[in-house]
Amino acid sequence: TPELVLLTSLSWCFLLCILAQQAGLSKEMGALIAGISIGSLPYGTDVISKLTGVRDFFTTLFFVSLGLQIPEPSWNLLGLSALAVGFVITSRILSVASAAYLQGKGLRLGFITALNLAQISEFSLVIVSLGVGYKHIGENLATQILAAMLLASLVSTYLIFFNDRLARLLVKAAAGLGIRENTAKNDHAY
Repeated sequence: TPELVLLTSLSWCFLLCILAQQAGLSKEMGALIAGISIGSLPYGTDVISKLTGVRDFFTTLFFVSLGLQIPEPSWNLLGLSALAVGFVITSRILSVASAAYLQGKGLRLGFITALNLAQISEFSLVIVSLGVGYKHIGENLATQILAAMLLASLVSTYLIFFNDRLARLLVKAAAGLGIRENTAKNDHAY
């Protein structure tokens, strides 16, 4: 029955979370392993469809809890977060666009891909929380990373929405530096 499938899947998830924690891993890692194992079963798509409402509810709670962890914004916090986001965006543009260009895929495609990858993953928060738990990093750094992730989420929304216009501007800027788009080879990218 559908209810039994849902209950069994949730029970499996909680069991693996407990086992992972007892093995010295994080609960999150146990949940990831549970998800992978359920997803590989023949009725994995059925489980996914039944868990959508529960997942959305917990995703909402996750982001509410993130918002509650941020202290009152200060210029120092916002400035360091903006620097971190700027570094992420710049490094993605330099690494992804140059790789795409060197592979003959074109600058525009590389810039669009880099802009679409300009956010900081929520999974980094799991790693940061583990670092805080093991006393490898301090609470201040965790707060900075959290604020940077949230700022990157806001900024990347607009970067993705305007990625074509921004990519065309970046192609023009690269042309000003002497790096030209090879349009004959990359007509399919336009």
